[in-house]
Amino acid sequence: MQSTAAVTGAKTRGQRQTVSEQRRKLAKGLVEGQVFALESADDAEGFSFWLAVAQGASFTYSGDKKTQDGVVFTRGGQYITLRYYERFPPSSPTVFKLSPEIRTVDAEGVIATQVRFSDCQIRRSSRRRALTTCPALITISDETRLALAEHPRLDEM
Repeated sequence: MQSTAAVTGAKTRGQRQTVSEQRRKLAKGLVEGQVFALESADDAEGFSFWLAVAQGASFTYSGDKKTQDGVVFTRGGQYITLRYYERFPPSSPTVFKLSPEIRTVDAEGVIATQVRFSDCQIRRSSRRRALTTCPALITISDETRLALAEHPRLDEM
């Protein structure tokens, strides 16, 4: 019997493209102040995701291809400006501290936009903006951590 991508569980290029498009669609729905999860490709502690808070709505880049702060911007690509929640301490699987650094990343990394955690109240004032009183330190449950860790990694497709 021949092995195919579907039989062996391997992902095809089409499946990777589908997941990438789904992630960008998730990012398009983000509003300022919303906490979301991103895939982590190179976490020093081996965690598969990071948390962040949107600093505005995602946007489609329309300029010429460029690299800025290690991010490759391509025409038509979807991007999001954010502040990461860093693990606190770095080995913690469930406690996160808000970083002061603001970054823009490829929206392909967004894996979840409905992240449940403690001590944060988000009140929507309009469709594209959220008013938030999120503290600098948040905690997620083990259940949430496990659910986020189950998302497929694009570099494995």
